[in-house]
Amino acid sequence: MLTNPLVKSLVSTSLAKYLTGGAFLGRNFIDLDSTASAHYLLAKPWVAAGDFEIEVSFATPSDSINFPSIFSSSDISNDGMLLYINHTNGNLGFQLRVASVSYEIGLGSLDYNTGTLHTAKIRCVGDVFYLSADGLAEVNMTRAGATKEIGVLGKNGTGTSFFDGIISQVGLTDL
Repeated sequence: MLTNPLVKSLVSTSLAKYLTGGAFLGRNFIDLDSTASAHYLLAKPWVAAGDFEIEVSFATPSDSINFPSIFSSSDISNDGMLLYINHTNGNLGFQLRVASVSYEIGLGSLDYNTGTLHTAKIRCVGDVFYLSADGLAEVNMTRAGATKEIGVLGKNGTGTSFFDGIISQVGLTDL
């Protein structure tokens, strides 16, 4: 298993370099405010070499904004990945866009707008993408041709759906 240096958390030096272009970032939790359009652009997007796992902890009490995004590809409008919370029911969802067509899976029946810390995991083996949260059962979908890249935390790429809450412990691992 090859572990990308972006594994530990938002306070790790390696991720701080991605976020700030080399300056040090010294916060344990990153509290993002959607009304201020707060988000992070990675100076250099992370691109999975093949199979990968993404793990991220988050907390949000808000369900008032349109699909708040925990992370996404730099330009989700055409191709890429997006992890979000459905603003109508609080469910966690994962979206792949391939040639401008959306494919989605979600964890229905649970509300993640609770204000408590949750942990989501995205795993990709070949063309199969798995989504789980808080150690519960996985859901999956199979899609070929997806762009496996992360360039934005707290926003949906070039869009306007900003995350309201805390993003922490971001782990990006090539398997």
